[in-house]
Amino acid sequence: MRIIANHAHVFQESVQPHGSISALKQVMDECGISQAVAFAPFPKHFNHDEAPNTNPNRWLCSEIKDDDRLYCFGVIDMEKDNVADQVQEIYDLGLNGIKMHPAYQHFAVDDRKVYAVYEKAEQLGLPISFHTGVHNARIRQSHTLLFDEVAFNFKNLRFTLEHVGGYSFSMKQ
Repeated sequence: MRIIANHAHVFQESVQPHGSISALKQVMDECGISQAVAFAPFPKHFNHDEAPNTNPNRWLCSEIKDDDRLYCFGVIDMEKDNVADQVQEIYDLGLNGIKMHPAYQHFAVDDRKVYAVYEKAEQLGLPISFHTGVHNARIRQSHTLLFDEVAFNFKNLRFTLEHVGGYSFSMKQ
């Protein structure tokens, strides 16, 4: 049986030793996992002093060269204005998709600034993995119903919703 882990956050060893790429590979070997989707660290969890001339996406790309066990998703720095250019770089690096976390990155799924990400990802055929639901933030930024608007406006955009449902949907809002 082939097992694929679809959600693995990785970090530089100096930031989170137990979350490093080598630690992920060790766990994969121990658990018989064939392949995994690895997410680049979000910018605030990236040690720029250790790698001053790069960003999380370029770092991930350089760390996983020729490793066919890992599908790698880049991240968008939503605090910058060049979000479409960042999507293009993810594509140019050969990464397999994009990881977005509206609550953690402080943006609303239906914010027009984010539409530039969706447009470019749709054009390039890059899938987006969205973290949704409760995660120490307001539900309204990543409530699953907001993705109806995204799907309606970007009919060819491929995306997945992680952590759908659960506690946030069992409570009256």
